[in-house]
Amino acid sequence: MLLTAAAVLASWVSVKVAARLKGGTLQTAFSGLLVLVAGYTAWQAIPQLL
Repeated sequence: MLLTAAAVLASWVSVKVAARLKGGTLQTAFSGLLVLVAGYTAWQAIPQLL
């Protein structure tokens, strides 16, 4: 139930933020988020690979 409420709230906030930002800004922010997640995933996986 808590996860559902958090998802609904996040989607509502996302719509409000997206309405105020340009498409290029959103793409840049999303690209940055993907790079951060990839870096974190790599950082967690490297010790297990060695």
